[in-house]
Amino acid sequence: MHVHVEKGSGECKFWLYPDTYEIEEEYAYGMSPGNRREVRRILMINLDQLAAAWRKHFGAQT
Repeated sequence: MHVHVEKGSGECKFWLYPDTYEIEEEYAYGMSPGNRREVRRILMINLDQLAAAWRKHFGAQT
């Protein structure tokens, strides 16, 4: 599963692996390293909720 994040004119995409509690950045355009770290931190804190919402919306596939 993956998420897209936008802030101002910046954008990034992260792949989420809730089974192994890993997050992988695919790309980031126009986002500072600090913003990318903050996004990663927020994603990690909310990984279980994000996975549950994804599964509810899209089904069991991850």
